[in-house]
Amino acid sequence: MKRLWASRFQKPRSDLDAWQASYPVDRRLWREEVEATRAYARALHGAGLLSDAEFQALAEALDRMAAQAEPPAGDFEDVHTAVEAVLAEAVGPVAAKVATGRSRNEDVVTVERLFLRRAGSDLLGGIRSLQTSLVEQAERHVETVVPGYTHLRQAQPVTWGFYLMSWFFAFERDRDRFRTALRRMDACPYGSGALAGTTVPIDRTALARRLGFAGPTDNALDAVSDRDFILDFLYACLTTGIHLSRMAEDWVLFSGDEFGWLALDESLTTSSSLLPHKRNPDVLELVRGLAGRWLSALVGLGTTLKGLPWGYSKDLQWDKTYLVEAVDDLRQALAVMRQVVEGTTVRADVARARLQPWTLTVELVDFLVARGVPFRTAQQAVARWVAHAEAVGRPPESFSPAELAEWLPAVDESVRQVWDPAAAVRRRSLPGGTSPDAVRQQIRKAWQILQERDEAPGS
Repeated sequence: MKRLWASRFQKPRSDLDAWQASYPVDRRLWREEVEATRAYARALHGAGLLSDAEFQALAEALDRMAAQAEPPAGDFEDVHTAVEAVLAEAVGPVAAKVATGRSRNEDVVTVERLFLRRAGSDLLGGIRSLQTSLVEQAERHVETVVPGYTHLRQAQPVTWGFYLMSWFFAFERDRDRFRTALRRMDACPYGSGALAGTTVPIDRTALARRLGFAGPTDNALDAVSDRDFILDFLYACLTTGIHLSRMAEDWVLFSGDEFGWLALDESLTTSSSLLPHKRNPDVLELVRGLAGRWLSALVGLGTTLKGLPWGYSKDLQWDKTYLVEAVDDLRQALAVMRQVVEGTTVRADVARARLQPWTLTVELVDFLVARGVPFRTAQQAVARWVAHAEAVGRPPESFSPAELAEWLPAVDESVRQVWDPAAAVRRRSLPGGTSPDAVRQQIRKAWQILQERDEAPGS
């Protein structure tokens, strides 16, 4: 195994070196390492430390390396060593010059920022695609009435379009978190050296902009110590993952026999090795279970950081495992949930049949309030009547206006209208409500949001 620091020692190295190697993970950052190395070589050329011919040879070799479909296999300590070794094979001794004034401490945080910027752009696109599917499905179901739940008990009738749009806006907050995380990491650490800066007269501002950053970092020691930008990114992954997990849980429930008003496409289910009738929502369960991995990544890195002295320590090598796995998991989960949204059929007749008439008792409260009864008086009177109806075993809509009048003030024949779920939905017409008109308003706003282009820094 080639080690950039091996000349310091005389004794044979132990097998612990292999355990310390990070290349099995950070090889995923090959593209970014090559990109960063090329930009740094140009900075050295601008500083007069590489001749025109030397830079040309390095640039051409790095361009070929960037075009590789996969990073090379090999017994490398890390991706930085791998790039330097492959470059040396291509251009010879001049490859050693590309490390002039550059420490792996600054290199790793530069490359991680480039990786997260690219990954962030991908994830923003993945969230946007899921949001697009949610809005498209919501447009088809602005009037499809389904039960709405609190405490996992039926609460009020809503529309399926309203429910889907609630997820659109949750995921929009997630997109904003990713944009914020990307904005906060929009500074280039190159020029920081190991911790104290560099004597090499590179143009830090030009180098930063060449790599797509807004500018250079402000303090060298902070730049090589900082992993806040990864925590920010992992937090955005976690909140998005929590939303995906809760969404998957709803789909598992609503498509189960006890609810039954969602039907999942066969491609989204598996069966049992024993029970021939089963259609198990395995993909939803796997998405639901991923939330723990995003949480463990955030907590794991945070725990690593909390006791570290300021400056670089080898503990920080673990950060790449957390960020690479979090990105991979989230990218896949977003794609899965988009397929779920597009591959789900709403059984409107089943949803209507499952809707409990008790969910309309708040309509009765509103009916009384509209006739001048104070809200608390109306709510308590309806609650007493509900208790009576349950005690005698009668559904609420079976009571005549005359019978209701024995329990409730200001009741007349028009009270019969409160037992219509569709009418109850239409009455929630203020902005943000579940009425068809209110949901259409939300859909219009969503399309306006989606027309705005997401641009990660440096894109």
